[in-house]
Amino acid sequence: MMIVRNKLSKKQTSVLGILGGMGPMTHIKFEEALIAECNRRGAKTDQDYPVWFVISGTSTPDRTKSLKGGTSALKHLLYFSKNLERQGADFIVMTCNTAHAYKKEIEKCIHIPVISLIDEAAKYVKNNYPSVKKVGVLATDGTLKANLYQEALRKMGIQQVTPLNHPDIQQSVMEAIYNREYGIKSTGTELSTTALDNLDKAVTWCTENGAELIIAGCTEISLGLANRRFKTLTVADPLHILARIAIKKAFARKRSTKVIKSPKSNQKSDVEYRDYDLLSI
Repeated sequence: MMIVRNKLSKKQTSVLGILGGMGPMTHIKFEEALIAECNRRGAKTDQDYPVWFVISGTSTPDRTKSLKGGTSALKHLLYFSKNLERQGADFIVMTCNTAHAYKKEIEKCIHIPVISLIDEAAKYVKNNYPSVKKVGVLATDGTLKANLYQEALRKMGIQQVTPLNHPDIQQSVMEAIYNREYGIKSTGTELSTTALDNLDKAVTWCTENGAELIIAGCTEISLGLANRRFKTLTVADPLHILARIAIKKAFARKRSTKVIKSPKSNQKSDVEYRDYDLLSI
């Protein structure tokens, strides 16, 4: 089922597809960020907010375990991405950082782009904190070992600081995410003091090792650090950065349309890539 374009508001030019559920709270917090961004732009009525589709892909195998040789997450990510495309999404965002290790493989099998929250976070730091040269990244083992942020930051001329090679610190980060008793994935809408203390410990380690800014490189960490305040340190939340990009794209002025060939044939696809002018906000 494709969305009928005349059912969109006159200002909306593209439809966002959200692949969430990894963990279960992440797309909810992302949707809150979308609403906050629309409100910041002056939204006053229902029709001032864009139409978007959401799939809570909670059945997707754990991405870090997948990258370590466990059950592959790719089939689930492809299935859900294709469903978002069939529903009429013009672009997709994934609210799981580690899932971005599969971004290129996903884009080979669909006809719409996946917007990288990792690339957008790196650009945000470069554009908004040009003097920062070292950035601490708190993330899962999978994200760090796949060098997702390292590569994105390197392109911006920024050095990554992570506790990956310091097992006690990195383990405390992983426990804050995954622990069955107090981990953020396990406690629903509540955040345990132990998980927050673990994250505070990791932030302190990063700053002691030269980090001038912290990226919350896992959406559970975004949840954990959302209301933490550090006197001399900025925490960049990729979920909020991505929300701003997504809203800009949803309301962007369409500049041109390109009909592309299907990646599996020489026939022209009935799905189109679109180029956009992103309106200033």
